[in-house]
Amino acid sequence: MTSRTPGPVGRVRSVIGGLGAVCLAAACSTSAGSKEAGRHTAVNVRLAVADPSGVSHLPVVLANRLGYFADEGLDVNMVDFQAGSKVLTALLAGDVDVASGFYGDTIVMAAKGKFLRSFVTTINSPGLALVVSPRTERRINGVADLKGSVVGVSAPGSGTHIALNYLLHREGLTSDDVAVAGIGLAGTAVAAMERGQVDAGVLLEPALSQLAQRAGDLKILVDTRLPATVKEVFGGHDFPAIGLFSRSNWLAGNPATAKRLAAALTRALTWAHSHSPAQIAAAMPLEFAGPDRNLYLTTIASAAGTISVDGRMSVAGAEAVRRMLAVSMPDVAGAEIDLAATFTNEFLKNP
Repeated sequence: MTSRTPGPVGRVRSVIGGLGAVCLAAACSTSAGSKEAGRHTAVNVRLAVADPSGVSHLPVVLANRLGYFADEGLDVNMVDFQAGSKVLTALLAGDVDVASGFYGDTIVMAAKGKFLRSFVTTINSPGLALVVSPRTERRINGVADLKGSVVGVSAPGSGTHIALNYLLHREGLTSDDVAVAGIGLAGTAVAAMERGQVDAGVLLEPALSQLAQRAGDLKILVDTRLPATVKEVFGGHDFPAIGLFSRSNWLAGNPATAKRLAAALTRALTWAHSHSPAQIAAAMPLEFAGPDRNLYLTTIASAAGTISVDGRMSVAGAEAVRRMLAVSMPDVAGAEIDLAATFTNEFLKNP
């Protein structure tokens, strides 16, 4: 049996922007049971994704499109969501087996006494940039200059807002030092920046590439699409943003299936690093590109540096995510969390 391709989705989103809402778009197939099938028998896996067209889920879609899940004896039913919160709810309820989503969710759940575990990392960056509006009248040359400014985020309380709070915290500022405005994603974010409705904004793809196409050179204060910037911002470590995770008890009962999923994903990571943006785009569903294929290619090219090389995670990387969350989430800041219990590399092949 071959794995199923997710249905059409009209937008391309980035890592933190993919944490957003809709119910199941397809019926779930039978779950992989605790008694797993033999190597040559297809095992059904229900995989939840929040908007599979987003570049943050590119490795998962690639593994599907290139036939790597099928090669591993998996029949993956990719259940299409458009909100990270819905993905998390479905996973905790047992409605799906595995999720492709924000690793930080495992930390947030650990603080609440619920146990999820990431077992392969696909994206090592938040995929966002803090950009000065081309229409602002304020002189802003660094994050510290944002004091007293209006800064756009996708929505108050969103992942982009959490990232902004962390960036302000690094410069000795607090969330009270700026006024936050919700500017949405993609077109609405670009419009807000072009019209000077905000002095700066935390933008994701494709808004970043869209604004650059229309406004020319942008003043970018922080660009986490760049691996070197990620290490600078997060204390010299990668930021394991997106990956596959599941309930700890599911992983304990289905180790062979987890190993097959990890093998398919690491093959996709290797393939992505050895092919051009144009080749990657050609392997993706045609509808993902939307009406502007050049913008789609630019978006993929900008995201290439965020793709994990080998799927592995370290405690230091996990701690980088925890630090960012703790600035905005008192529950995370005050909890004693065993980060080593929120991820594992045991299902990955030895390097």
